[in-house]
Amino acid sequence: MLPRFSAKTKVMTLGVVASLLGYFQTSQAVISSNTEQNSVNKDVINTRIFLQKQTFIAQTLIAQTLDVISYPSEDRREQGLDRALLNEDVIAPLEESVEYSYNKVDLNGDGKKEAIVYLENLELCDSGECHIFIFEPVENDYRLVSLIGGVYGNPIIVSDRKTKGWHNLILPRQKNYLDEAKYTRARFNGKKYTTSGLISSKANISGRAYLADSEDSPKIVLRWETISNISASVFTKYSGNKVNIRSYPSTHSPILYAAKNGDKVKILQHKRSDDGYVWFQIESQESGNQGWIRSDLLKF
Repeated sequence: MLPRFSAKTKVMTLGVVASLLGYFQTSQAVISSNTEQNSVNKDVINTRIFLQKQTFIAQTLIAQTLDVISYPSEDRREQGLDRALLNEDVIAPLEESVEYSYNKVDLNGDGKKEAIVYLENLELCDSGECHIFIFEPVENDYRLVSLIGGVYGNPIIVSDRKTKGWHNLILPRQKNYLDEAKYTRARFNGKKYTTSGLISSKANISGRAYLADSEDSPKIVLRWETISNISASVFTKYSGNKVNIRSYPSTHSPILYAAKNGDKVKILQHKRSDDGYVWFQIESQESGNQGWIRSDLLKF
């Protein structure tokens, strides 16, 4: 269920926010020294964090007034989802981890549940507007259906209405921290979900709310370390090409053998090298040979 807040929290007004912004603007006008400027920079960060939290609270409170049944995100890790996210390059070579939350919902009525995934990595968000992924199950893995941008937080509402056989999605949308919470509708166009316009009235919002978590709810952490012992495939963009498997993580190291495009391997460990790449030590599922390969030459 959606979190409940005290009456004191609910009556927080824009006046508090405006006062903070006023303080920040006044401070900027009178600061001259580097030391004072550093203090202001901290105030900017603290103010933004405060505004983000108040926006989250406002968004959640408004969701409680809607005609929706709420479901918290799932807490069980699925390696298939991990692999699907890795194939979408959600972790850059120099990043340590990303956090995500997800729910599984049958969006197209085929009896199989799609995964709605919301990433919790600020580096992947643009001005606070993040993305959700819609994956559909394919055997033990997932295939990307849609990447939807411009999503601001949670919950994600699955409408009872459908377009081309897929449930419409109602997504939180907010242009800046001081705006009243708004929603936009995403419809399936036969290939993917696309968004269009803001929903004019809360009366037009109904369905089931997923990813209905509080701000401090635990998330699933996807780290490079969690990738060990999962399967992957050697991958190149050019059919028929082979990939050099090396004795240690560097393009200057000796070549142990050449793997074919599509060869199945098991991940043993990873290492970041001086060339800026993440390298994986792999073991061939066919021959048992081991060696190192660059992360961009694997498909999870």
